[in-house]
Amino acid sequence: MTDEYETEAAATRQRQLLQGFEDSGLPLLAFDNAARVVYINRAARDLYGVDLTVLGQPGSSLFTYEWLDPDDDAASAAALQAGRSWSGQVQQVLPDGRTLRVEIHVSATYDAQGARSGTLGFVRDITALHKDERLMQLVVQHLQEVVTLHAPDGIILYTNRPSIRAAGDDLADLRGRSGYDIIHPDDRDVFRREVHARALHGEMGQAEWRRIEPGQPPAWMETRATPVAGRDGHVQYVLTLSREIGERRARDERLRVLESAVLHASDAVVISTAPEQPGEDAPVLYVNHGFTHLSGYQAHELSGQRQSLLIGPGSDPLAVQRIVAALAAGQQVNETYLAAARFGRPLWIDLALTPVVDDVGRLTHWIGVLRDVTRARQQLQLEHDRRAVLEMSAASRPLPEILEALVQLIERQLGDMTGSLHLLRGNRLYQGAPSRLPLPYLQGTEGLEIGPVAGSCGAAAFQQRSVVVGDIRSDRHWEAYRHLALPNGLLACWSTPILSQQRAVLGTFAVYASEPRWATPEDVALLEDTARLAAVILERHHALDEIQRQARHDHLTGLPNRSRFAEQLEAALTSCPPTQVVAVGLLDIDRFKVVNDSLGHAAGDELLQLIARRLQTVLEGRGSVARMGGDEFTLIFTPQRRRAEIAALAEAVLEAFAAPFLVAGHELFVRGSLGLAVFPEDTAQPGELLRLADIGMYQAKRRHQGWAFCDVVVDAPAARGVALEAALHRALERSELSLHYQPIVDAATGRPTGVEALLRWDSPDLGPVSTAELIPVAEESGLIASIGEWVLHQACQDAVRLQAVTPGLRMSVNLSARQFHHLNLRAALQHALETANCPAHLLTLELTEGILMDADAAGRLAVLHDLGVRLSIDDFGTGYSSLSYLKWLPVQELKIDRSFVTLLNDEPDGVDAQIIRALVGLAGALHLTLTAEGVETPAQAAHLRDLGVGALQGWLISRAKPFEELLTWLQDA
Repeated sequence: MTDEYETEAAATRQRQLLQGFEDSGLPLLAFDNAARVVYINRAARDLYGVDLTVLGQPGSSLFTYEWLDPDDDAASAAALQAGRSWSGQVQQVLPDGRTLRVEIHVSATYDAQGARSGTLGFVRDITALHKDERLMQLVVQHLQEVVTLHAPDGIILYTNRPSIRAAGDDLADLRGRSGYDIIHPDDRDVFRREVHARALHGEMGQAEWRRIEPGQPPAWMETRATPVAGRDGHVQYVLTLSREIGERRARDERLRVLESAVLHASDAVVISTAPEQPGEDAPVLYVNHGFTHLSGYQAHELSGQRQSLLIGPGSDPLAVQRIVAALAAGQQVNETYLAAARFGRPLWIDLALTPVVDDVGRLTHWIGVLRDVTRARQQLQLEHDRRAVLEMSAASRPLPEILEALVQLIERQLGDMTGSLHLLRGNRLYQGAPSRLPLPYLQGTEGLEIGPVAGSCGAAAFQQRSVVVGDIRSDRHWEAYRHLALPNGLLACWSTPILSQQRAVLGTFAVYASEPRWATPEDVALLEDTARLAAVILERHHALDEIQRQARHDHLTGLPNRSRFAEQLEAALTSCPPTQVVAVGLLDIDRFKVVNDSLGHAAGDELLQLIARRLQTVLEGRGSVARMGGDEFTLIFTPQRRRAEIAALAEAVLEAFAAPFLVAGHELFVRGSLGLAVFPEDTAQPGELLRLADIGMYQAKRRHQGWAFCDVVVDAPAARGVALEAALHRALERSELSLHYQPIVDAATGRPTGVEALLRWDSPDLGPVSTAELIPVAEESGLIASIGEWVLHQACQDAVRLQAVTPGLRMSVNLSARQFHHLNLRAALQHALETANCPAHLLTLELTEGILMDADAAGRLAVLHDLGVRLSIDDFGTGYSSLSYLKWLPVQELKIDRSFVTLLNDEPDGVDAQIIRALVGLAGALHLTLTAEGVETPAQAAHLRDLGVGALQGWLISRAKPFEELLTWLQDA
């Protein structure tokens, strides 16, 4: 009775316990040992769609099981048999065909005696959750990322990529093993620190690492980790998403290298976003270091800027228009233009703008590459400007204009600086070229005395080195001059001296800035190079000045020369008042040749210098003096009212010769002869004035009166003689005299045996002058000796040259009576032979019969004969013909005068023929050569040959010829 009561009591308690789950939301069922339903709560009845009538019915009336895992059936039974509960998922098939995916938790029930009475089970419908899980699994399986669930200790619990292998096993087989098995050993610490540890601390983790697989190269992976917390809030799992990033890393590496290359490229690079409307200015997206260096802007300062920010006021409008037009058309841009960097600093830019389009051809960006070509452009500009300056110098442009171009050259190179150039005179600096510096500053520094602290320029000139002052406000060089510089806005000054080749300071070159500015080594080099160019120009200018001075002044005396005299005369005549006259004088030094011949040319030069100084002293304030050449000086007197005043000046000039001249240790008393012509009384023509003064000078010589006004009313023959004498004095100096040569041939063979030198004078003023007129004037004026010496020298030189064409050809030269009796004839003759290296036997001297009648003729002839020259009697038979002198005079040739030859045509047997026949016999007896002059016809030549004459000379053979024509004639003869 008691057992039955306890059993009933236990059943009651069980029913009461179960009744407590009636309204629970968790489905609950109870089965007896026969698997009949003994309890089902409301949630279970709703789940399966039944009511309480199911009680007592077999459990199979509710559902049948489909085990998801075949082992679960035995596992659950074993657990219940052992008195344990069992949990798992099963699939239930309902009578209406529905399938439920449920999660069950079952346990055995027992009666009061401890015997098993049935089974109690809790059910949770996870059908919907299972569907979501399947969908999630599908999503996860198709993700590019590798999804992995890790336990807190790093053990892999799940992965969607079981194909990944590690150490020869499928990854799926690695569940329960560490996920670090597929991580490269070198990357495990990073993964542990950045992914695992962060996730366990509830943070998001991320790392890049290398996955290792057998037979495969390491693959770069990127992992992002998310912590998964349990109900207690603690991290229960670590969920990771991993993806291969090998291509991305390679791309990133390429981009990194490319960006580094662009970032550090020497060229400036700017990337701009394409504007919404074509032609609008594009906003800057990116710039590299090269752009910031080129522009002067920092990268952060360019945010929001436009790509046109470097267009400046100096940019060429046409170039800007071309750039804008190309941008509007979306076309490539290539342009060189003057840009403006930060603070307006000018720079030349080579710009290449390239459009970037997307896959559909839409413009998205502009890439600009800018190259600073300022130095190259400056160098081209510098070369151009230097060439222009040198061309200006070569063209002898005014010096200030050339120096101004140099200042502009340096200003173009340095952009915003102002140049100046000063020249040193004494120890002070004066402005040498126009400058844009403020006028008050230029006026305040004009004539600045150089010194160690005299500003940049004064110190540079004093120290002979560059002085660069970057801030005038604090530099010691400017202490005394800040009051001039600062009020005029000058805060920096760089200066360098202009030095000659001998290191003499010529001036300074400087540039100024309106703000503190320090020079770079390149700036200093540019300044010093320009200063050297300035030195070249200045020295060339000084040299040209000296050349021009020398070209217009006599190098010996320093007096104005002929060309400068002409300028002075023109100016004096032009400025002469109408009531006054100007006198022009020509002064010749008497017997100057004696000084030259006796004391030498050095003494003669010294005498001319002393005379020049005395004349300058006498005429100071009263006129000017010039040297025309030789021993001639020209004078211009200041305008006077009367000739008496001119005469007083003339007397003062000659008075300068009163005191002796000390020359080469000798006291020399020298006189001068002065001729004067008066403007406008005598003539108004400058050239005619000098000619008339020349005549006046010879009139003074003739009259031995020291000076004379030109007498223009003398008779014509006398005037002609005076003019000839005046012109002959200058003939030798001006190379107006020349020699022509008439050939002499052998009468029998026609072969040239000699030539006779004949003097010719073609005066530019008087025209050709005959020898008959020239020789008397030369003898009367005393010039015959000088002319004779010149003839001897020229004839000997030409005789030597003729030997190359006709060996043995003799040269005949005429001697006048004055020459024959001149004291230094022998010396002059010997000097001529030696100078020309002419053998004496090639020279023949021709003398007239009158000369030979002198008492000392035999002695003089003997002296000449001893030199080895041949002697000839010219015009034989026309003078004092005394046959007796032929016996004892050392002559070798007789020349028959043309008067005996002329009538041979008409009287072949006349008196002249008989005389010639007698002369032939005489010459043969005395062993003399006989030459006939004046042969003009073939008949005359034939008669002379028949008569036995040995040599012929005359127009039939050849007229007298210049030397070059004679050479041609001899070659053809």
